[in-house]
Amino acid sequence: MSPALLLAVAAGAALGGPLRYGLGRAATRLVGSAPPGTLIANLLAVAALAWAAGALEADSPGYAALGAGFAGALSTWSTLAQETVLYLRGRSVLGVVYPLVTVLSGLALAALLLR
Repeated sequence: MSPALLLAVAAGAALGGPLRYGLGRAATRLVGSAPPGTLIANLLAVAALAWAAGALEADSPGYAALGAGFAGALSTWSTLAQETVLYLRGRSVLGVVYPLVTVLSGLALAALLLR
């Protein structure tokens, strides 16, 4: 990977990571828990990646910044997994519903945007 593409990925990640953190914090303040922030972050990442895949060349700095850097840093499977486990340990139906809603809505959003 060229230095220009590496810098583009880093620039995108520098925006996506803090946005994910901010969404989690805002959701916790508004509704008392972080999962809505994680869901929103993951769906925004899907939207960014789908748009980048449809509009930009795969080897362009824009795609590297938006698709790999921003969307990669914004999305979070590890936090989704952690929150799911917490729901499962609490014997909440959300332990099944939450990951299903996340994955299915992400797939639907990607399908819609990639037309």
